[in-house]
Amino acid sequence: MNRRRMEGHLSKFTNVVKGWQYRWFVLDHSSRVLEYYLPDDKEGKCRGREEMEGAMVIPSEEDRHTFSIQFSTGEVYRVRAAEAKERQVWVDQLRTSSTRQERGSGGRSNWRARSIRLSNSRCEQFVKPSKDTSDSFASVEDILLDIDDKQEEVVELIESLPLQQNAAQASDQPTTPKCHSKNLLLLKATSAATLHCVEAAFTMLQDITLNLQSETSPRLGPSSGSIKIKNTGN
Repeated sequence: MNRRRMEGHLSKFTNVVKGWQYRWFVLDHSSRVLEYYLPDDKEGKCRGREEMEGAMVIPSEEDRHTFSIQFSTGEVYRVRAAEAKERQVWVDQLRTSSTRQERGSGGRSNWRARSIRLSNSRCEQFVKPSKDTSDSFASVEDILLDIDDKQEEVVELIESLPLQQNAAQASDQPTTPKCHSKNLLLLKATSAATLHCVEAAFTMLQDITLNLQSETSPRLGPSSGSIKIKNTGN
């Protein structure tokens, strides 16, 4: 997956008459924008475009495929993935884009220095813990993205090692790491599984926090009537 761009098919609820329709969605992390197109016209006219900043991504409790995206403009997309795993990927990526803070021209290192870090380690204690939940989530998501980058570097390094030699060749040459080494394969699998578990736990925490906020905020309640699905027909 391209870390700065995610795209793929999702079903979008258009209106009561047309119901669910396939659309091609494109999420650009660098611009923090979500766009969608007709499936057979991916390079053509953009049918919808929304800024992700401040958006809320809410998985449906009715099934494991549907979720809603509530944008700061008041627009709401109700979309559905083909599989539960695919929904989770979209939910994670959309939330990352909605809560990530701008870093300015100084790049990642300057942002780290002024937001969360006491030293070069990303896991050091926060200098000034934020009381704003969205700021805290943004900091954690950025850390997870960097850990994900490091885990991929480990995988690429392991896979770049030579294949296992046969016994005759190995007896004539000094021992060197091999990409099919049992320990290295275990390291690769364990690091990926650990990262997946941490990301899943973080997503659960976001869901719990969102539910608590919904219970205490009348404007997010299902009976408030302030949030409506816009039937654009697109």
